[in-house]
Amino acid sequence: MKTVMCLSGGIDSSVTAATLVAEGHDLIPLFFDYGQAALIEEAAASRALAHALALPDLNVERLDFWRHSDHPLLGTSSEGAFFLPMRNAYFALQAFIVAEQAGAHRVAFGFIRDTNPDSFPDATEEFLADMNDVVRRYGPAASECTFVAPNVRSWKRDMVAAGVTLGVPLELTYSCWRGGVRCRTCDSCRQAMEAFAEASAYDSLADAVRRHNPYAGA
Repeated sequence: MKTVMCLSGGIDSSVTAATLVAEGHDLIPLFFDYGQAALIEEAAASRALAHALALPDLNVERLDFWRHSDHPLLGTSSEGAFFLPMRNAYFALQAFIVAEQAGAHRVAFGFIRDTNPDSFPDATEEFLADMNDVVRRYGPAASECTFVAPNVRSWKRDMVAAGVTLGVPLELTYSCWRGGVRCRTCDSCRQAMEAFAEASAYDSLADAVRRHNPYAGA
């Protein structure tokens, strides 16, 4: 099945992409440039992961809605939460257009169970259901495209374990919201470090998890 895969360069979208490839999906890798502080690192990681999975060239969509906003995720403010309202809704709609043009039947996200729905309500099963309702109501009548997140009920530690098992080069992933050298203090860094630490408790995978940990020795 042809599927648009939304990549961020992080663990969750990378492992989700690898899972779909293993299941025989024909992936179209899609990355969003919305002015984020970590744009360079996220784009580089997404390209590297797409190459490692033998996917087509990364499709980069630029969104300018937030270019002049003050927000931590954009690196223009050091205060406030990292949630950027409507970000994933815009991502979903733009990805839907890409999917329609490419004849794809799915748009996939790397949402996982660890996500706090109060902090990030747009990375949940409810969000997917809402967006599917939007495109059913207001999209092309003949469209069969749906939004999915195959690992939305999986924990990040199990995503790390699955990535190692699938041969995903997790050392190439980038999870820091601040950009540049991984800060190790933002929520995204902390969750990634915790996931690698927890996944290393699986005896059969411990050595491999440590070898592929991008935070090892940092």
